[in-house]
Amino acid sequence: MASHDFEKVIEMACTDLDIVGCALLATNRDGSFTYAKSFGKAAIGGDELFQVDTVAWIGYVHESNSSCTKLLTSLAALHLVSTNNLSLDDPDLLPKHIPELASKSILLRPGEDGTPREGPRTKPITLRHLLTHTSGLVYDSMTPPMIAWAKANNKDTQRGGTVLERFDSPLAFEPGASWMYGPGIDYAGLLVERVSGKTLEEYLKTHILGPVGVKDMTFHLSKRRDLKERLAPFAYRTAGGKVAATPEKPEHVTTPYLDHEGNEVSGCFGGQGLFATAEEYIKVLRGVLDGSLIPSSLAEDFFSPQLNQAQADAMNELLQIDQANNVMGYTRKNVRKNWGLAGLMLDADDHAKGRTAGTMVWAGMPMQQWFVDRKTGLCGFFMTQILPTGDQKAAELSGVFVDGVYALVSEGRKENGRL
Repeated sequence: MASHDFEKVIEMACTDLDIVGCALLATNRDGSFTYAKSFGKAAIGGDELFQVDTVAWIGYVHESNSSCTKLLTSLAALHLVSTNNLSLDDPDLLPKHIPELASKSILLRPGEDGTPREGPRTKPITLRHLLTHTSGLVYDSMTPPMIAWAKANNKDTQRGGTVLERFDSPLAFEPGASWMYGPGIDYAGLLVERVSGKTLEEYLKTHILGPVGVKDMTFHLSKRRDLKERLAPFAYRTAGGKVAATPEKPEHVTTPYLDHEGNEVSGCFGGQGLFATAEEYIKVLRGVLDGSLIPSSLAEDFFSPQLNQAQADAMNELLQIDQANNVMGYTRKNVRKNWGLAGLMLDADDHAKGRTAGTMVWAGMPMQQWFVDRKTGLCGFFMTQILPTGDQKAAELSGVFVDGVYALVSEGRKENGRL
């Protein structure tokens, strides 16, 4: 793709209402290359443009399987470990600080009448399990057994106002036995709070956001009305293929930053709760790329594959599903993946996108995608606001952006931006 041809594709997509608008940002390790541009409108039918400082929710919804918030909480948990002489593998760490988690049961095979059954588990959960989605904690809506459990227990799926209220289901498997996306990092955020005595937002501001100059990021819009005024509303894919301002299916209206009574959640959800701008989020990605946000004692672990064969097989099997792959980094399905301490990792070059082996990628439910490529020395972020999650057109556009920005880098272009 020639220089900037990708911009024409994205501009046309916004004009044709394949998406409403988006912000695209990328930078390299030393900041000599920066790309920061936006396209389209913030809302359907509105006059306000989508900007790099437009605020978007970068979290998880009960139907999806992705979240940009998790990167920051993972960084906070690793900082906590490094400064408090803690261990990722200490079996006593979580029982000491989150006994509610230590007492969780495990979901067994259903009874003959199909009724969900629970029983005691035999293995402890560690912080490494939480950070790598191998704890057995899963989102209620992601597996049929958990859906059946929630229905049998008359549970309004993931609508509580705190981590403990929202994610109170049993484990789906013994810790370490498999891989499934879930609220483990929400519990890692709770650990940060209980060990530090600070809210997760306070801890992030001091140790993660502050050091890289991030100011416009919060879990609670009620405390940042300046950000609320810049919040882009969701757009919804219709059966006709275009986007609309209102959903065709009522469940897409669900907003997980509200509790079951429609009030703003009281807790900080480390796996789903942040609101941010693209130009602020890229600062965090650059801090990961240059290593400044990763504790030196954990730097090798951070980008090392964490999953064993069985765990990796379970994750790669899920990624063969189009919707899951679209919202989990949009990589080639035949490229084997593993998991680091904060994201999906490519085991081989993703040639179609330019990303090299060892690149870490992840995403946010409203079709936001990020990547950190240490070999190339490049990181990037694609931000839009569209539901339902796993949207094919938005995923393809994120791929167009990645291809385009790698082309710019290969040509030695230096772009101007607002970073």
